[in-house]
Amino acid sequence: MYSLLRACNIVRRTDDSAGRMKVFMSVLRNSKKIRYSYTLYQHAPTAAKSALIVAYGLKCYLSLALKRSDGQQLLYFASYPNERRILSHVRDNLDSVEHGVVTISLRHCLSFGALADIVAFVPAVTRLFRYARRLARRHDFMPACRIFSTVTYYMQFKRLLAGSNVEAVFIACQYSPECLGLAAAAHQAGKKVLFTNHASATGETGYVAPVHADLVAVTSQALADVYQRHTSLKLNIVPFPIETPQAPMQTPSHNAAALVAGIYLTALTDTVRLQQIVAEFSLLPSIGSLFIRTHPAQVVNADLSGIVWKGEPAEISDNRPLREDIERTDIAVCGNSTVTIELLRGGRPVLYDHRLDQLVFDYNGYAGHGLVLPYPETLEDRIFEHVRRHYLNEDWPDKMRYFDSGYQRDERAMLQDFEDAAMRMLKPA
Repeated sequence: MYSLLRACNIVRRTDDSAGRMKVFMSVLRNSKKIRYSYTLYQHAPTAAKSALIVAYGLKCYLSLALKRSDGQQLLYFASYPNERRILSHVRDNLDSVEHGVVTISLRHCLSFGALADIVAFVPAVTRLFRYARRLARRHDFMPACRIFSTVTYYMQFKRLLAGSNVEAVFIACQYSPECLGLAAAAHQAGKKVLFTNHASATGETGYVAPVHADLVAVTSQALADVYQRHTSLKLNIVPFPIETPQAPMQTPSHNAAALVAGIYLTALTDTVRLQQIVAEFSLLPSIGSLFIRTHPAQVVNADLSGIVWKGEPAEISDNRPLREDIERTDIAVCGNSTVTIELLRGGRPVLYDHRLDQLVFDYNGYAGHGLVLPYPETLEDRIFEHVRRHYLNEDWPDKMRYFDSGYQRDERAMLQDFEDAAMRMLKPA
């Protein structure tokens, strides 16, 4: 199961990978605050670097808060919007279980309760400083901070769980420092860890973090295969349907008027390629409007103010609910974004353009399995004919079901199986 040492090692292997370093460099370009901190760190002596790492760890430690209740059986924790969305879906299907939610916010660092947290933190500072010094010597700025924060998250979660009646925790990420810190603290306290995926990422081009949870609720057989292949222990896996609704595949005609094109981004967007795609869609008479949906983690998004649609700034969707964007989309363009699955599930055809981001070709295996239609070399009206042939092919639903277990199946039965499995974790026989 999860231990603190294993958790730190997972973060280290994840964040030291080439793909993650690309993301970190993108964050540096997009965030002045992080760029300033990085510059300061790079020019500081080892002792100062260690102090900065400890300060970052303290910020993470103080950012967590939990409103206690004696009846809480299950504790939910999510850091990012996509994690909160999937855990909200979980809670809706475990509504009979009294639960609590750990919140994470910088505002907690300035609360009255933070004073008591600091008092509890102080006795560990000497040991933490020694650990920070080792990390400063071995790792770059962001990996060092994230590995160190796994320890301080663990420390605070251990305090939050102490003396509680919580029987299990539910997380939606198997590689983030905060989720790993909670999982390690929960297992150390003899509590169960339940996990579900926050996205349909199946990429195996580099390191894939193992899952060591007591129950693994996954949205696809593709993810079940990946998680089991990269985890040494036999996983207790149960299917869990995706939250967004299903709809029959809608394949618009080029004769239709005022179609809406949606471009859905992931991290590492190639803005030059993005502008090319926008320009190509602007030449299709059937396309009446276009929007660009950014990644939910805003810190990885590039400045898109220079992207122009028919002489005006393109519409940027960064706060609208995903369901609403899917509903207004007639044809979508995705790079290696996992939202591809939810678009297809919602009946929206997708053109896959691997040049839209800097991830490797077919990172999630969608193209290799024949799930998506490649973006053409030249975008013309006949693309709608190719869309119909591809997505209305009688073999396509089987390809979709590998990446979405609930597609054209009885999701109510799947949700009941999930609830039964979760309740066994909370109330073992």
